[in-house]
Amino acid sequence: CEGGEYELLDPGKLPQLTGAAILAEVHTRNEHEGPQVFQDRFGDTHEVEVLTLAQRDPESIAKRFWLTDAEASQVMDEYRVYGNAWVWMRPKDAAAAA
Repeated sequence: CEGGEYELLDPGKLPQLTGAAILAEVHTRNEHEGPQVFQDRFGDTHEVEVLTLAQRDPESIAKRFWLTDAEASQVMDEYRVYGNAWVWMRPKDAAAAA
């Protein structure tokens, strides 16, 4: 569920998350949401890396798979809204994640 990450990924509600490695897509719908929420929630227990969308080059895939640039652009388009990001959260205590 888009936006459900705010409800589900809360170590205050589910303390077991403090030992988990987590990759989550973050949907920013208003000024109270975004990657900073997860940096605040998990910053004490996790290394939090924010990953954002990057521009893709159709030529990088077209030649490998015998596609035209137009076909490659269509294949590469995930129809994602720019502004969304991912958070990659790795436990600071590696023993806790094992």
